[in-house]
Amino acid sequence: MQIIYNLMGTILRNIQYFLENNLGTEPSSISFYAISIIIITILLKIVTIPVGLNQSRMTAKTREIQPEIEALKKKYKNDPQNLAVKQQQLYKEAGINPLGGCLPMIVQLLLMLGIYRVLLQPETYAFKDAAHYVAMNKEFFWLADISKPDPYMAMPIISGLTQFLQGRLMPQPAAGGDDQQNMMTSMTTIMPIMMIFITRRFPAGALLYWIVSNIFSMCQQLIVNALSAKKQEA
Repeated sequence: MQIIYNLMGTILRNIQYFLENNLGTEPSSISFYAISIIIITILLKIVTIPVGLNQSRMTAKTREIQPEIEALKKKYKNDPQNLAVKQQQLYKEAGINPLGGCLPMIVQLLLMLGIYRVLLQPETYAFKDAAHYVAMNKEFFWLADISKPDPYMAMPIISGLTQFLQGRLMPQPAAGGDDQQNMMTSMTTIMPIMMIFITRRFPAGALLYWIVSNIFSMCQQLIVNALSAKKQEA
């Protein structure tokens, strides 16, 4: 993981230095550091678009065949071995590979953890020139320093809200879905609330990353939902 931390830190540092050396006067309400976080977040989301789109497609397909899955569970409730075989056949016919997205998702998770760690400890992984880091402007609108927690709790609340909205945009389980799907639906409400309290002491810069990432994912999901609706109408 150290390699990933150092890579993410190098990218963030180079973006910061590019902005400092090429944009001239820094905006009064948003620092180059905050802009750098926004840029690296968008870059990472763009790189992982194929993974996100594949996940969305697999979720939609899984939802479509849910009634058939439930019918199989009822038919083979006393024959788990045969049930597993029939489910695998159904997944194959629908073009769903439950394990096919594991590696891309792992890569996506590693990148996310990498940039998150860098934003929690920027002076360790990104700005090893201590004097330069201390002198950097870290303002972001109402916050004087996004390397510190938001004393007004606005960033944790916005982070939880965007996470909630992102979850609501995901395809919902079909009626009669199994308990696992219903639990996942409940978690889309519970987790954002938990995250507000968990992240209240996190540096605001790390939450800025999470908020921008959530907004990007929401836009991506809106596009996927619109395309899926058009496909169903055709």
